[in-house]
Amino acid sequence: MNFRLFSWSLLSFTVLSIVGPQVVAAQGWQMVFAQNVGDVEAIASDAGHIYAGTDNGVFVSADNGRTWVQKNNGLANLEIFSFTITPMGTVLAGTEGGGIFRSTDFGENWQAANAGLPDTSNIPCLTSDRFGNIFAGHSEQGVFYSSDDGQHWSQRNTGMGNESIFSLTITPSDSVYAGSGSGGAGSIPIIFASPDLGLHWDTSYGGLASGDEVFALASDSSGDVFAGTYKAKRLRLFADSTAWEDISPFASSSLDEVKSLACDGDVLYAGFFGSYVGRSYDRGSTWKLDTAGLTDPKIYSLTVTPQGYLFAGTFLAEVFRTTGPLGVGKGVPNSTLALWPEPFRSSALLSFALAKGGPVHVALYDALGRDVCEAFSRTLPEGPQRIAIDPELSAGVYTLVLTTPDGVYTRSCSTVR
Repeated sequence: MNFRLFSWSLLSFTVLSIVGPQVVAAQGWQMVFAQNVGDVEAIASDAGHIYAGTDNGVFVSADNGRTWVQKNNGLANLEIFSFTITPMGTVLAGTEGGGIFRSTDFGENWQAANAGLPDTSNIPCLTSDRFGNIFAGHSEQGVFYSSDDGQHWSQRNTGMGNESIFSLTITPSDSVYAGSGSGGAGSIPIIFASPDLGLHWDTSYGGLASGDEVFALASDSSGDVFAGTYKAKRLRLFADSTAWEDISPFASSSLDEVKSLACDGDVLYAGFFGSYVGRSYDRGSTWKLDTAGLTDPKIYSLTVTPQGYLFAGTFLAEVFRTTGPLGVGKGVPNSTLALWPEPFRSSALLSFALAKGGPVHVALYDALGRDVCEAFSRTLPEGPQRIAIDPELSAGVYTLVLTTPDGVYTRSCSTVR
């Protein structure tokens, strides 16, 4: 094998440009979607698409929100509550009363994916990790788990005292958090935590009042966890702590229901149902409200695209997009590249998007900076891409380098034998 010493100056430059740029302030908002379809309760994005979940099904944009197409083929239930996008690029949509639907072609076609779920399931929340572990929150029967890209589900509720689940998040260290609502007379909303993919749950926070609901959970790149509730509570759990902090503002004018949270690196975004979108650069201690051009203050859902744009779905069935990319917070991993599975044995799928077509190369480097494998070299068109790589590597940790007409991108990956 021909070993080439990789230029560490180039690697250092690439990592700095992706991992640690300065935070760039939002440049205002513009409306990019307005339909008479109820509300936009869910929104999600992958390398080349934005998905808006409404009371009338799914709308998809493949051009950063400029145009949208309704894509409901196979959707037997049109009221969309939640999305997650797996490392395989599969889109899962949780519905009200219809369980989960699954698309492997960017929303063109949908199939019911309810094996193991109760009939007429309400699925308020979905989440997945980089290894393909997927979790679904049920409004009455706790958490369900899938390890086969959402095709089959099993219930994982051991230790849960409240099975009315409204929010989920996974930390970089693979701890799973679930936020509950008031699941019955006298029940108390609780935030549960699981260190073992939902096999066992412990109460992580139980200080909420009866009648409250944990509508939103998110984890940043440092492993800190944030929660927002129906009664305007804002909570924070540092990665090295077991004690939640109440970081709710004292001013009554700021006490708005928190419908959604999103993290991009260590920057936290919150959708306040009544006072627009907030940004925090200090882990939720202080907030800046972004209002310019955002004409509907009732925010239901948020997503940050790999290109750095923030999208917000609202109560009036509108979608807004920041007029420019936000930049990223320090420590954010390169979200342009998605690799599945990870670690992998002999082959893996790599997902990314190209702003313009041209030659694309994938190489892997070992810990000494040596080029140990040219995994892919081909000319590709613009748009979302999903390619298979099958490098012959010993077990270990490597740096994957993707070279495209848009730039050079890196991420770590690992192989097992």
